[in-house]
Amino acid sequence: MSSVQSHELQRFIMLREGIKEVAFRAFQIKLLALNATLLAKRFGEQARGFVVISTELRDFSQLLRTQMEGLGENSTKLVSLASYELKLLRQLNLLTRAGQHTSHDRLQNAQGQLQTQHQQLQRQMGQIHSAMQTWVDDAYQACLFGTVIARTAKIEAAHAGPLGAALADASNQFSNYVEQILPNLEQL
Repeated sequence: MSSVQSHELQRFIMLREGIKEVAFRAFQIKLLALNATLLAKRFGEQARGFVVISTELRDFSQLLRTQMEGLGENSTKLVSLASYELKLLRQLNLLTRAGQHTSHDRLQNAQGQLQTQHQQLQRQMGQIHSAMQTWVDDAYQACLFGTVIARTAKIEAAHAGPLGAALADASNQFSNYVEQILPNLEQL
């Protein structure tokens, strides 16, 4: 009973840590994109395409951050509901054990009410799980698009000619950050 729910609660907490990690990577991408935009503007016309790509990466990081905020809100709800579920199951267990020693109508009514609350709680948790899966799927698709943007950044850095070494470094960092996010999303 409670070990399964405790394990589930632990999973929700680990989920929150994964969300924080992805949000942190999104923030790093945003900072890198801002710096890359400034650097590309300094290089002028040769790096104009890189400015556009950097803006796209900044938009991607904001989208990813918004998705992680949505996931975070839902995971907070899940942690709260899982904690409440543990409490309900403990109460239900106590009532069940007490019912073994007596068959009082009020005790059976209380058990029925707790079972109904537990079923409603499980439905709520199922709905939140579904919503979270949608958030994760959307974030994963956005990351796949992010990998395309990062690859395009490498191409644009190459077009910057001899000035493109710094831009190539930035595009490699973009790729690394996005590639670090994908496994985290797969775990979520």
